Amino acid sequence: MKKTIVMAFALVAMVACKNQNSAAPETEEPTTEAVVEPIVENEEQPVALVLDNGKKWVANAETTEGVAILSQKINDFEVSENIDSYHTLNRELQSAFKDIFQKCTMTGEGHEQLHNFLIPIHEELLVLEGDDLEASKKSIAKLKEQLVVYPQFFE
Repeated sequence: MKKTIVMAFALVAMVACKNQNSAAPETEEPTTEAVVEPIVENEEQPVALVLDNGKKWVANAETTEGVAILSQKINDFEVSENIDSYHTLNRELQSAFKDIFQKCTMTGEGHEQLHNFLIPIHEELLVLEGDDLEASKKSIAKLKEQLVVYPQFFE
């Protein structure tokens, strides 16, 4: 069920972003350099992030700002024994996460690489919605790990 929700969200998000940018030409060429696998804990094989012919993908300012907001909120969060604090954090992160998708202007392979970066984050946000305190604590660590990957692949 969780995989179905994640895949449905990913599909809707990709279609929404592509519909916003359908008039923009796709000129970026994919490459297979500098592969980093995002954090994914399910049976499916994670999709690897790659650089743009050895260079970082150029992201729009709003995307970079949104990722910075996610990072700041995660880094400022103090581990708690109260599940409600994780739910509150999750609502804040979900808001910033949705803004990234709404303000998405990337196209082509760079756009696909952004989604490869964001899908593991969405999966961890689903964990924070739940009532498992230990899983939520682990999710915070996984989110921190995933968010530090952004500047390695995007500028």
